[in-house]
Amino acid sequence: QLSHQFKSSGLSVFNNNWSNIHDFTPIPDEDANFSYLPLEAKVEDFVPLPEGDEFQSMQIKVDEESSVVPQSLGRRGAFSNESCLVVFFHDGESTERAIKFLHTVKSHKPNSLLVQTKEVAMGPDDAQRVFGSSSYA
Repeated sequence: QLSHQFKSSGLSVFNNNWSNIHDFTPIPDEDANFSYLPLEAKVEDFVPLPEGDEFQSMQIKVDEESSVVPQSLGRRGAFSNESCLVVFFHDGESTERAIKFLHTVKSHKPNSLLVQTKEVAMGPDDAQRVFGSSSYA
């Protein structure tokens, strides 16, 4: 249901900016009014899951494998000097292919971290700049 709601509203599950926090009430001499949960934190340890008969049919899941939006590291910082850019060109099935790719990587390399995802439209100049070639324009 949630994936259908994303699609119906024209939103991409890959344009997730959860870690982009604006602190409008900074405290002097402190870095921020917030902190990020550790990677190993579980949602249900911090946010109680709803209980009761009215929620039984909702099939609420909080595990990473069931998430419609890919779990990303965000602005927590890099844990490694290794990185890789993966690009999926729009062909009508790129969303499904990208999600399958993410699940495959996670199953074969469980310690790998997804830093960020973005779905963008690229013009010829953008493609030339990113890929260093006009072949993808």
